Amino acid sequence: GIYIPELSTLKDIFEYLCMHHANKYLLIDEIQNLLKVNKSFFSDLQRLLDANKDIKIAVTGSYISVMKKVLEEYKSPIFGRFDLTFKLNELKFDTILQICNDLGYNTEDAVIFYSVFGGLPKYYVLLEQFKLKPEEFIVTMFIDEPQPLRKEALVILKEEVGSEFKIYFGILEAIALGHNSFGAIANYLNLEKNQITKYLHELRITYELVTKVSSLILNKKS
Repeated sequence: GIYIPELSTLKDIFEYLCMHHANKYLLIDEIQNLLKVNKSFFSDLQRLLDANKDIKIAVTGSYISVMKKVLEEYKSPIFGRFDLTFKLNELKFDTILQICNDLGYNTEDAVIFYSVFGGLPKYYVLLEQFKLKPEEFIVTMFIDEPQPLRKEALVILKEEVGSEFKIYFGILEAIALGHNSFGAIANYLNLEKNQITKYLHELRITYELVTKVSSLILNKKS
């Protein structure tokens, strides 16, 4: 049989894989989770990549802020070491419509589901499992105990934005309630404009959760 040595650290595991799987592909799914185990993992990975030129590594991640730091920040140990990076966007409505039709739902049902879940594939997998009418599905997921999806978005956002999540949540709540100008958001939170500038910038640029829209006013000459 094949002898596998004792592997007690992430570094040991990846050194073993690099040593015995040269010219093969190594996929690291949800790479941000490795930071919870070992915060210096990316430094170890940098050295492994530099020492093993034949290994081909693909990584995926769900948290956009972490992936941007890993791939785009100059200080990241593995900055510039990937040949190709790309972002998977949500599915478009025509694709969601096709999925819903395949599951036995009509166009009206698809519009309801898309207005609640957008184009995130995970929730349409749940549709296939539960096979409920739109209203029943929403009640089951968000209203009836144990309300499996009621707090999911908040938990994910909290994980994404970190310890200052209350301000981020407040800004998103303000926008959802129609307070969508800079001043209106600040007033809703009882804060000065300069106190929310950083957070709005992060929500727009880093987390890509809000979009800045400017109105174009043209003066018509008589």
